[in-house]
Amino acid sequence: NGILVQGVAGATGTVVHGGYPLRTNRCFYVTHTNAVVDGFTMTGGRKDYGGGAYLNGGVWFLNSTIASNQSTVLGGGVYGYRCGGLSNCMVVANTAVQDGGGVSLREGGVVADCSLVGNTARTDGGGAECTDGGRTGPIAAPVASAPARGRQGDRDDLGLAVGAGGVVVGGIRRPIPLVF
Repeated sequence: NGILVQGVAGATGTVVHGGYPLRTNRCFYVTHTNAVVDGFTMTGGRKDYGGGAYLNGGVWFLNSTIASNQSTVLGGGVYGYRCGGLSNCMVVANTAVQDGGGVSLREGGVVADCSLVGNTARTDGGGAECTDGGRTGPIAAPVASAPARGRQGDRDDLGLAVGAGGVVVGGIRRPIPLVF
């Protein structure tokens, strides 16, 4: 059976705060083959994989805002491993020490109809990093995340890193210049 976790007041009125800097917790850790998390703002999370959320096993995040989270490894906003993905989400101002400042997807998952703005990563994919079957597209708004710093050959000017079976599907526009 499926599981639905829904914010009663939508993303603007239902906020889950990870407690950083007083604590190092992520906002959501969901492992289920048929789960949907809908209508939350996730902020203030800090963890190794997925500062805002860790998704595993077919989980979908819908209609949510993932903002101002930090990862000490991958996926500042969201880390997804063999997950469903994100749809109609705002992914804003998240950071990762390695890859996927906004989102890191491994072995499946999709980022669709989402806005990726102001996210950063030290190595690959300031906005999103998708490998081994992870994919993006179409992106709802221009990807305006800062480019990753480090291995320049593994990213493009859209702040996306795609490799080893990752896919970018059409609908991505040029970034809007941001001042940081």
